[in-house]
Order: sequence, then C-alpha cells, then structure tokens
Amino acid sequence: MKKFISKICTAAMLSLCAASFTGCGSTTINLNDYVTVAFEGYETVGTAKSTLDINKIIADHPEAFNLKAESGDVGKAAVELVLSSAISGKLDKNSQLKNGETINWKWGMTSLQSVEEKYPVKFDYKDIPYTIAGLKEAEEFDPFENIKVTFGGTAPNGTAKVDDSGKALQNLKYTATPAKGLKNGDTVKVTVDANNGKLDEYCGSQGKIAKTKEKEYKVEGLNAYAAKLDEIPKETMDKMLKQSEDNLRARATSWAEGNTIKEIKHIGCYFLTEKEGFNARNKNQIYLVFKVTANLKGVTADNLDKETEGEDSYYTYVAFNNIMILADGTVSVDLSNNSMPSKETRSKYGRKSWGEFSGYYFYGYGELDSMFSDCVTSQSANCDYENTVKE
Repeated sequence: MKKFISKICTAAMLSLCAASFTGCGSTTINLNDYVTVAFEGYETVGTAKSTLDINKIIADHPEAFNLKAESGDVGKAAVELVLSSAISGKLDKNSQLKNGETINWKWGMTSLQSVEEKYPVKFDYKDIPYTIAGLKEAEEFDPFENIKVTFGGTAPNGTAKVDDSGKALQNLKYTATPAKGLKNGDTVKVTVDANNGKLDEYCGSQGKIAKTKEKEYKVEGLNAYAAKLDEIPKETMDKMLKQSEDNLRARATSWAEGNTIKEIKHIGCYFLTEKEGFNARNKNQIYLVFKVTANLKGVTADNLDKETEGEDSYYTYVAFNNIMILADGTVSVDLSNNSMPSKETRSKYGRKSWGEFSGYYFYGYGELDSMFSDCVTSQSANCDYENTVKE
C-alpha cells in the first residue's frame, strides 16, 4: 500500500520535477528496507497486508532527491509523485494463508531508469520471500449443522426452501439449486456463501473455518401425480371401476323401454402422462375402457316390420384425471370429476320411423381404433401413454 501526500501540484512542484540534479556521487537505496508485511487472522484462512513506504524513502535520503529545508511540502510531494509512478510491488498471495507457507513480495517497476537518470540515486531491490507465522488456529465448524431444507408443492413442480434460522454465523447465505421444478428422488445442492464470495475470509474473521461449502439433499415427501399405471393401487382402481359402472348404468336408463345392459366388461386402460416441458391442466389421465353388451328389442334394417330381440355391443370409456400420490403414500382421485364420450355409434337394432329404419344410438364407438385415435393419438404431441386394452 503506497502512502501519498494529497497535495495539489503547483507550478513550482512541476518545475522541481523537471529540473536535473547534478552532483558528485549517487546514493544507493535498498528498496527492500521499505517494504513491511504483517499477517493476521487464523490458520488456513489468514491474510497478509503489505506497505511500501515511499515517504520514508524520501525522508531517509533527502539529499538524493535534491531536497533542502526550503523545499517544503511541495518539494516532497513532487518527488513522491515521481517515485510512486516508477516504484511498485505487491504480494503474490495475500489470503487463504497458513503457517509455514511462503509468499513473495514481487516488484513491478515501470520507469525506474528515468528516476535514476533524473536523480543521483541507484536502487537496489529483489523479490522478498515471507514465511507465514503467528496465525491462530481456527475452529472448524459445519455450516449445515442446523440448516433445514424443506420441499413443498406437487411433483414435478415441487420447490425447495432453505431455513437458515439456526445458522452458526450471522452473515452466512444459503442457496438451493435447483429450487423449483422438483420431483421426488431429485437432488438439490445447497451452497453457503458470505460477503459475495468471501466465505473463508468472513469465517476467518470470526475465528472459524467451514468444513464444507456445499451439501446435497434428496427430494422426498412431495405429493406427486402418478407417472405410471402400476403406481395406482388396486383399491383406487376398484373405486374408479365401480364409479364407471355406475355411470354406464345411469346412462342406460335413457334407453328405449325393454333395452338393458347385459354385461359391462373392463378390457384395459389408456394411461396418459404429461411430457416434460408442457404445463397441461391434466398432469395425467386414465381412460377405463369397457366393452358393453346390451339386450335389445327392436327392428333391424333387414326387417322393418317385425320386432325381434337380440344383443349388440359397443366400446366406451370413463376417464379420470390428476391422480395424485400423497406424501403418506395414499392415492387421491376425484371420482366425481370424470368424463365419458359424447360420440355416438348406431346399433343394428332400432325402430321404424316414417317407413325407414332408425337405429338406436349408444355413447361410444363401434371399434377400438377410433377410440384410441380420439383418446390417445390426438394427445400424443404432449403426452406419453401406456395401453393395456385387450379385447
């Protein structure tokens, strides 16, 4: 650290700077004598402070710089300006120090020759090694000992929050990465810092040293949307199947008199999950697919004049969405929030109307390919799916 006299250069000072010194001999000055280095702090996180005393160089050798009593502060300031511009140096390391380590003061001269030409003086100098000593032992501590990381929200959009109310030192700052977009099983890294990247320096000033600067935490305990069909337990599936059957039988109450459901057969599921990068309203959907066989009474297109009894069948579904696995392992689904197809398929049985055949209609599909296209293919751009439907 150079010491400067804060003075305004006057015309007289500039004149002195420009003047040539004439004399019979020259003075040799060892610049190393004017560097002082002090160590402070704690082992492994110690610091070094250095001083290059330009004022003392001048005070010790006034005659070498043509200074007399009448030169005054202005004359000294002029010489100081010249020397400060030409002579400089610094330590090659001044932090993170430990006892027994060697650091070096390295000179960095810019225009020393011009000074020697200006004044009858020669400078002697060389880089100076310093061995660190006297640093106190720092107390090692775990900055994460009383830190709590909690996870909230619903996977895969969970969040991480760091509770640092129990931190060991006041200025410690903790950052979780990533802090959002989390799902169970992810890893969150929490880092500790202080004073904008000066953690060791800050802790050292408190007589402490951090054992570690980061720690990983596993994400767990989040509510999560089911991502696979086999994550839905049989108990939940049975509830959805019962609700579906109730819905199908309720719809059949609007059929023409004499028409009834003979069999409702569950033949599998389409299970859709949102692809990464999308933010759909439904994070998952399950289509419970059924083949419904009906006992029907009516005419056929081949025989409009005679009513007969027989069977016909169609395919349909009941869909539920946002099936969630709660933190305690239980599964939640809103059974009342379901949907059924609005598309109709015509039966081979019907009635005679205005001399023509008018078939009965079912809410559903005559074949599975059309159902798959409507339920799955239409959403394949933003959804992955599982298909277990087998007739």
